[in-house]
Amino acid sequence: MLTKTTSFFTLFVLAYLFLPSGKTNYLHCYGTSQCLASSDDNNSDYSDNFTTLPLDTFLVNLDGSQHVSYLEITFVLSVSSESLKKEIDEKLPLLRDSIINYLSTQTYDLALSRMGKKIIKERVKQLLNSYLTTGHVKEVFITKFLVQ
Repeated sequence: MLTKTTSFFTLFVLAYLFLPSGKTNYLHCYGTSQCLASSDDNNSDYSDNFTTLPLDTFLVNLDGSQHVSYLEITFVLSVSSESLKKEIDEKLPLLRDSIINYLSTQTYDLALSRMGKKIIKERVKQLLNSYLTTGHVKEVFITKFLVQ
């Protein structure tokens, strides 16, 4: 049986092996029951038209700690079009619920790690895009982050 420390170390080693610089595919397999495939593309959909949408701050209890801990986090989304903002506003309760459910499964150690933040950003992007039909979220930026 793996301890949380062993699991965290395993995640770190796997992340180091699967996240070289440049374009590549990698798997995120920590803090969720399914692996998440994604691609790292430093030259992704950015153009002169940089449309962003800030989300209200999320405050969630973190999972699995021996003491009560919480995560306070704020995201700004880079979206593919202005029209997508309307769809996000219409689906906001569903989208926030999905993000809150995901964030509350994260552990204190994962949330504090650099790799954990990357995983959170990628998973939030995937969650949002799974509900959107008129465009997509290109990037998720963390603009406030506090773990206590």
